[in-house]
Amino acid sequence: MIVWALSCSWLPLVASLSILGLLLRPQISTELFPVQLNGWFQLQDDGVLELNGHRDHYLRSALQLSPLFVVIFTDRQRLTIWRDSCDDRDYRRLLYLLRQLDKRRLEP
Repeated sequence: MIVWALSCSWLPLVASLSILGLLLRPQISTELFPVQLNGWFQLQDDGVLELNGHRDHYLRSALQLSPLFVVIFTDRQRLTIWRDSCDDRDYRRLLYLLRQLDKRRLEP
């Protein structure tokens, strides 16, 4: 609704986009783009994720766009792992482990 109102208003396009950016800024930074994973991490078979000395518990993953990236949901945060940021063999191994963890999570 806000996008429609800004696009049909008398304001110039640059001003409209600036206002829209200010309105969506908190949502974009927290909802659309999860934190990108920096550094080394270890995901164990039991779902414990260790990152920079902190331990989190794996909850689930979003694999819909796995040819580009995966999103891992833990107790405290969401992490993005880009495919081109790691070795292809390691990325395929990660996808396999995430699918196995998701399958175990859904079993009764």
